[in-house]
Amino acid sequence: MSVSCQPHQSSLFGLDANIAAALSYVASIILAFIPFVGSFSWLAPLVLYLVEKNSGFVKKHAMQAFLLGCVSGIASLIYAVG
Repeated sequence: MSVSCQPHQSSLFGLDANIAAALSYVASIILAFIPFVGSFSWLAPLVLYLVEKNSGFVKKHAMQAFLLGCVSGIASLIYAVG
């Protein structure tokens, strides 16, 4: 049984892997500017990481966006407390 898969395609709505990877960063940045939701901006890349099935490229960039969101959240928390 052969599985047909495009070499550089995401399993998310059939998007190109580059677009899906960029979407993980953009979603995190846009959500960071929304009041009360900005605290959970790290959640969007995590969801993309968990949902992606085909592309390791997209998973890698979604994890990087997740970690960037976590570091940014911790830095803003330290700044607010200090």
